[in-house]
Amino acid sequence: MPIKLNNATFNNGGTAKFNNTSLSAIRYGSTEVWKKQTTLYHYGDTGSSITGGWTPTVTGTNAGSLASASAAGTYLYTKAENNTSAQFRTNRAIDLTPYKKLYFICTGNISPTGWIAVFLDASDAWNASQRYIIESSVSNYTGVWDISGISGSHVVGVCARTGWPGRSEITWFSVTLE
Repeated sequence: MPIKLNNATFNNGGTAKFNNTSLSAIRYGSTEVWKKQTTLYHYGDTGSSITGGWTPTVTGTNAGSLASASAAGTYLYTKAENNTSAQFRTNRAIDLTPYKKLYFICTGNISPTGWIAVFLDASDAWNASQRYIIESSVSNYTGVWDISGISGSHVVGVCARTGWPGRSEITWFSVTLE
């Protein structure tokens, strides 16, 4: 939702300047009323001008029948069972150099043999050298990954994975950069 300040309107991904200095946030007293963010996925907005959209894939033994990844209106859904993984990856690499944090919001169940991840570059989070892993069930979880040490362009992915036996089901609502 845009805000209006001194007859200027700021969108969430827009820019704000004060005395010719770019701002990353605007506060009214102690309340933050605007923050510069880059949307990769947010409740159905695929951030396609930056991401090129998101592509689902499944991997593992019998992945076609045991894993699924689907976009359903306002969320990305990933389900993995018995040694499979289900993920979404951006179609374009994104320059992460100017960003310090990657935020994500998700909810779901993770089996004792499973985990979920936000990852970079690999075709599957299992093979990713740079990833943020969660190994317990989450309920409306907001994750923050410090990416301040990462530079250059990278494909971003979200994943549910499980070992044998197991099942992980995760609904991804938002992935943003700040």
